[in-house]
Amino acid sequence: MEFFKKELWQEMNMGDITLMEKAEEEWNQNSKQYWEQYRMLENKLPKEIFEFFKQKDFHDYRLKEYKIIHHKYGEETPVNLHLILTNDEETWLLEYGSIKKMKIDFETEELQGDYQRGFDDFGYQEFLEVDENIISHEILFASGAQVLIHFQKYSIRISQI
Repeated sequence: MEFFKKELWQEMNMGDITLMEKAEEEWNQNSKQYWEQYRMLENKLPKEIFEFFKQKDFHDYRLKEYKIIHHKYGEETPVNLHLILTNDEETWLLEYGSIKKMKIDFETEELQGDYQRGFDDFGYQEFLEVDENIISHEILFASGAQVLIHFQKYSIRISQI
């Protein structure tokens, strides 16, 4: 994540007031810079996607499913990805086509008792331009887990299910 950094989010939620205030100030500045960058994607994302994420996000939703779809060998873009996100009231499907790169960074921590939250809540996300044809979508979860997806411009759809 370039703007919504895991370390800053952690610092904003620690007990040290001075550190929290400093991290929050940097976070707010980064947020302004991110939205300037996001506006530059208007002609690289489908209009529906661009407008959706300009007005809404999935903060506090949960990742319900991460599904890789592999088509026939030899196809130009054989790998697609589906993410299903929910908050128990709404469930959304994000469909990525023409996948160029995907990564999951997930480690469980030792917790007391049997209480495990997995990826935990969806925290923050960034859409950024990788190059003139590739868009990056990176998601940071409350657990510190991160999902990174690079896809061909315009190759993303969203629907409520």
